[in-house]
Amino acid sequence: MAVTEDRILEDRVTERRHDPDAERAWMRRLPIAWVAGVGSLMLFEPTPTNPNAHEPAWAVVAFFAFLSALALMTIGFARKARWVFGVSGAAGVLGMMLSYACMDSGHHLGAWWLIELGTFAALTTLSIPRARFGDRRSP
Repeated sequence: MAVTEDRILEDRVTERRHDPDAERAWMRRLPIAWVAGVGSLMLFEPTPTNPNAHEPAWAVVAFFAFLSALALMTIGFARKARWVFGVSGAAGVLGMMLSYACMDSGHHLGAWWLIELGTFAALTTLSIPRARFGDRRSP
């Protein structure tokens, strides 16, 4: 009896997790959120206090990984692939690393790095719940 109840509960959770209508809606909303978030960061970015600030090596690697993740996201959203949610979450984490690098290098004074951190944390939060790590049932 307990095994049957566990299986029914597991089936209900799986149904909820694999809602194709919700997934299509997020496929439309998440790219808009990324364009709005990154676009507003670029639009309102203050003038660097030290444009020649030394960037740590890990920040340079994170920057190129971030650009690669953005390119992969563009491909994934165009193909409507489910893996794009995981890449989007990874790009958000890389963006949070870059905001820390901004604070660490003194590129911008003040709290600008906190605004960057909050924007990328929000984008990560929007991405991760839809990501299906380890689910190989369908493309």
